[in-house]
Amino acid sequence: MDALVSDDAAHAEAPRVIEAIENGPEVQKLLRLTVTTLEGGRLLVAGEAAVPLDKPLSSIARDIDVVEGRLRQAVPSVAEMFLTARVYLDPDTAEPPTEAFVVRSSD
Repeated sequence: MDALVSDDAAHAEAPRVIEAIENGPEVQKLLRLTVTTLEGGRLLVAGEAAVPLDKPLSSIARDIDVVEGRLRQAVPSVAEMFLTARVYLDPDTAEPPTEAFVVRSSD
């Protein structure tokens, strides 16, 4: 995972932020994370999370809401959160399925 942490205050909270995002079935893993401190000691969290290849877009949207709620409960100093989802496929897969390149939607 790539992580960018802006200062000591953000650095102290980063492990709790990571745990809150990854501690559930909603995401496979955290791919990128940025944590920075805003005025008043509040945190801005931005990240990119891996989601399974076969998960419908409507489920991904609900899952991001769940992760956001869990993060805000675990780290009350989070003022803003921006989490995007990326369909993740193990790069060691010899022949990825078509769904690895085309996102199907049932919406």
